[in-house]
Amino acid sequence: MSDVIEKKTLTNVFNALGKELKSIDNQDSVLGAYFYLKQYEELHEITAALPGNDLLDWGAGYGHFSFVQSSLGKKVHAYSPVEDEYTIYPETLKNLSKKSSFTYELTGEPIALPYEDNSYDIAVSCGVLEHVREFGGDDEKSLSELYRILRNGGCLVIGHLPNKGSWIEAFSRATGRTHHTYLYTKSEIKKKVTDAGFEIKKYKRYGFAPKNTIAVFLMRYNEDSKWVKFLTKFIYGMDKYILSKLFPWFAQNHLLIVQKPK
Repeated sequence: MSDVIEKKTLTNVFNALGKELKSIDNQDSVLGAYFYLKQYEELHEITAALPGNDLLDWGAGYGHFSFVQSSLGKKVHAYSPVEDEYTIYPETLKNLSKKSSFTYELTGEPIALPYEDNSYDIAVSCGVLEHVREFGGDDEKSLSELYRILRNGGCLVIGHLPNKGSWIEAFSRATGRTHHTYLYTKSEIKKKVTDAGFEIKKYKRYGFAPKNTIAVFLMRYNEDSKWVKFLTKFIYGMDKYILSKLFPWFAQNHLLIVQKPK
């Protein structure tokens, strides 16, 4: 696997995922929006460039991350620690697995992973760790389980982990909008991963702009139009290279790449 994923290649995979989502149960919603999918661009670039091929998508969601990583060449297994009725769009997950080469597993076990020690090269937690306590799990025990199933030198990528200092979370709570129950400070999440045995290879906070709100607005228009894609790239560029760097304390998310010692 190349250390660099071409933007064109990733965009083509995003477009393919968007089309698949729209063809499944008429989900021409924010799930298929180019703007929404682009939120995961950096995570996909990081994960695809990591050494090793066996990848565990811990949390699974509706299969979007597994679909992309599988399309980029990883051998992916999607795992959801909750049963069907609690999984986001389980039918979408199942249908996407048929369109790609990844496998999936839905269980009602919130902590223990059904894999032997040293089974995977990479594990990904994308918007999952902050939710495990909501269905009877424990984030620290989950980190220990992820450590156990990774091979020596294997990496865990944690993304979309809500920041306790996020202005978006504060605004959402104050106005009664949907918000996360559990938030993390920089020191708290760093302590949790190191207590589990991991070494931190990369850390940053990102996402100052309210991207979900912007995505819903842009969905009113044809996402394939040149001006929408130009505006999407402009907003993401401003957010990534200017806003998130100027105001990292108030950004929405934490991103970590942590490694099991070799």
